[in-house]
Amino acid sequence: PMDSRCRRRRCRCELLVLMLAPHVASEAWAGQARRMLWRLPPPPRTDASTPSPPLPQPASTTSMPFLVLLLIQSVLLLRLCLTVRRIEPKALLALCERSGGALHARTAEDTLGRKRSQGSSRFCTHVLDSTPLSSLLAEHQLAIQVLREAFVDAGGQPDAHTDPWLLRFLAGSDGHIPRAAAWVRRTTSWRVETGMADRRRRALEGQTMLEEPEVVRLLRFAPLLISHRTGVHGGPLSILHVGGFNPASWMAAQGTPQFVAAGHTLLESCATACDVASTAADRLVRQEVLLDYSGLALRHLNPLVFLRLRPLMMLPDRHYPEIIGHVVCVHAPALFSHVFRIISPWISQDLQERIHVVKPAASPDAIAAFAPAASLPAAYGGTHRKMPPDVAAGLGLQHVDAATRAALLPGHKLAGYAAA
Repeated sequence: PMDSRCRRRRCRCELLVLMLAPHVASEAWAGQARRMLWRLPPPPRTDASTPSPPLPQPASTTSMPFLVLLLIQSVLLLRLCLTVRRIEPKALLALCERSGGALHARTAEDTLGRKRSQGSSRFCTHVLDSTPLSSLLAEHQLAIQVLREAFVDAGGQPDAHTDPWLLRFLAGSDGHIPRAAAWVRRTTSWRVETGMADRRRRALEGQTMLEEPEVVRLLRFAPLLISHRTGVHGGPLSILHVGGFNPASWMAAQGTPQFVAAGHTLLESCATACDVASTAADRLVRQEVLLDYSGLALRHLNPLVFLRLRPLMMLPDRHYPEIIGHVVCVHAPALFSHVFRIISPWISQDLQERIHVVKPAASPDAIAAFAPAASLPAAYGGTHRKMPPDVAAGLGLQHVDAATRAALLPGHKLAGYAAA
């Protein structure tokens, strides 16, 4: 005889059998499953001419997959029930409202980006490249003052280059002051929480990128040059040889949190350099990026690599408006279309329209038109076989020993470029 606890357990088990096997149409099968699970004898045969279907034996090989599947589904159902019970309805509604608001804001920013790229805005690319910075700040003095107040209210600390930084948000909002002020508040709060504000302060005080150990670790696997003098439009030039990047070795040597710290340092250093250059050149300077896809292979399409890159690739649209001016992708093979299909949903339409893809045959001419020879390594038609002293000092190579310098910037194009 079974006590009440055993009866309740049996009822729950029978209920699970019926819930987890909704495709069962006959009660006979459900009865067989119950007997198999509880090891009960088969029912007496009522008609000798109609044999009953064979019952699966618990110890047979045919019943084990069913038991394993039943156990797995039971555990998943239990975890789902526990998760649903822990959800707070008010918190869920608040999260949905915030997500909907953020999606609406990003959609509006993408729409404004399309207008700017088409030249229908007073903040289009041509205006930002040709108008003196002092004239832009004087013309929008009231708006800059409102944005500065929003910046301070959110916990920001102004510096000598805050006005060019605020002007980027005004341009990213197409001159809409309330939208720009809300954007500045969100970004300033994010910068304080993530430590990006401290990174900017240290960069302005003279700290270099290679003083961050994780940046040194990253550059041992990624042939990346940051602020390698300037491009043809006058902005800091960055060069990345994608084909020389070794994803497997990088992922084994550097974890995701460490890569995020290195990426934040590089991005903040580029943004700070653009603001400093804007003040010195009296115009809004933006980053110029040269991406070399020669050597692109299937190993670069590792999904785990894109999962790591995705959060950083979304930051320019979310918190660094008008920091990227021109991007050219050279030596792009047919495989590049698959790469762009993966990353295009992560960047705005405005930023996508600033990316120019060049086939291998036309790449040498495109590189020569993108940056002067004095700003390029010899591998890209430039005049430098070794990193220029001013670039090395700005990068912070003086803080790295000779053996580490020789190991930086792998690949057949930039190997040894940073060596002493």
